[in-house]
Amino acid sequence: MHRRSGSSMEWFAYSNLGLLEAVYGDPRVGRELLERCIKGFLAAGRGGYVTHPRVYLLPALAGVADWTTLSEQIAVVIETVEQTRTKGDPDMVRAVTVAVQRAESAGEAELASQLRELQVEVG
Repeated sequence: MHRRSGSSMEWFAYSNLGLLEAVYGDPRVGRELLERCIKGFLAAGRGGYVTHPRVYLLPALAGVADWTTLSEQIAVVIETVEQTRTKGDPDMVRAVTVAVQRAESAGEAELASQLRELQVEVG
């Protein structure tokens, strides 16, 4: 079966690969994959699927020390999580936990505090 490029399945794959890179691999690669995934879902009219990739993007942003974008994304993620009521996903919890650790290690106490609050929301 031939599937067209840009399908939802492709974006789910980018999401999962992006999570792995963001948390365990190269955060730059994770960021690229996750941003592509988010844009793909939105372009396909699948905005309801961006909660996970947006959360997975947080440790990638912390990993590349893009504190401005991380701060902006925290606000977006909090709103998205509240709207979708997405809770209890272990991958989301892991992603936020890694983002907290990276922000703390870099001395970004305010961002770490915001991420800890988010950690409670997704946990």
